[in-house]
Amino acid sequence: MKDDNDETIARRHKSDVGVPGGFGTKRITLYGSWCLNLNNCMGPAMVLLPLLNQQAGWFTPTLAMITAFFLSSLACTMLCEAMQRIPGNRYFTQRVEFATLVRYYYGRKWYLVFQGLYNLSMQATNIAAMIISAQVVDRCIARLGHKSYALDFEHMKFASSQEGLKWCDVGKNCSEPRFQSTWVISLGYLVCMAICIPFGYLNLDDNMWFQWMSLGGLLLFTTEFFGQFIYNMLHSTIDNDSYTLGHSNITIPDTVWDQTPFFVASTDAQSQVLGISIFAYAYVVTIPSWVNEKKAGVNVNAAVWVPATVGLFMKLGTGLLGAWAFASLNNNNQDIVETIIGSSQPKVTIYSGYLWDITTLIPGIPVLAV
Repeated sequence: MKDDNDETIARRHKSDVGVPGGFGTKRITLYGSWCLNLNNCMGPAMVLLPLLNQQAGWFTPTLAMITAFFLSSLACTMLCEAMQRIPGNRYFTQRVEFATLVRYYYGRKWYLVFQGLYNLSMQATNIAAMIISAQVVDRCIARLGHKSYALDFEHMKFASSQEGLKWCDVGKNCSEPRFQSTWVISLGYLVCMAICIPFGYLNLDDNMWFQWMSLGGLLLFTTEFFGQFIYNMLHSTIDNDSYTLGHSNITIPDTVWDQTPFFVASTDAQSQVLGISIFAYAYVVTIPSWVNEKKAGVNVNAAVWVPATVGLFMKLGTGLLGAWAFASLNNNNQDIVETIIGSSQPKVTIYSGYLWDITTLIPGIPVLAV
């Protein structure tokens, strides 16, 4: 697509003027675009990739992730092309959202259908991030304060939980694994709400400092994870306690390489690959809001493909290294963050797991509400 860099033309079309009605101004630079789009494409599906590699083998998830990367990036740039082809919007001077774009090209009937699907897609991503984030924050509270607390609204009474254990009545000690069919509003969930709700009211350009903080956490703590993964692999570290937790008669692999096969010929195992791979690149819905607030002259292709490529390597690295580093994922059916914070890893790695969730997953939630 043609992506003019002539800011004089863009200014003539008032591209740097905020849109009445409380929308943000066009202030997001190329670096800000890289930051925002990288954060958006690193969603909650990333923490499931090591488990997926152990269950399905590493070949099909890797192939599916690379395919999803290309298709998703093309979809993002083609969506921008469609926005640009609306009359009078060659330089993205109008505010065009995803649903209004559908309405222009397909009419009111399909606009209503896609508006519903659009909202469902955003909520599916947000709900997954909220659940993972709330659970991790609860575990952090329980580690620091010995217990976390919640309202069990199914039975209308207060409950507490020690780290990694089931919610039970306040004053009792439960020894069962946590989150066993218990419906609660927990302290961790309230902390996530307190962070997300205020930022959900901000415009995207006003939210950028939060996104820069999120990017810093993403790069720092993911790098720490990679270091720990490689250390475990080189030292053939298998956490036997985590591997056999809640199970009996389980054979522990001889080396860290044995628990992640090349391919698992099972319909159940392969059935998850496509859904998780698509879910990992479901950030295309955030592109119109970014385009509406990017500065004139920011190249769309560079702003989409560069962060998507970086995100691909980070996801593949997390999926492969995490699967090779922890033998317990498949048997305990845990995502990588749950495994890190619940295993006998160094404290710096455990607290990096908590902080990765707080700085990476939680900041992505309000972006979908902007």
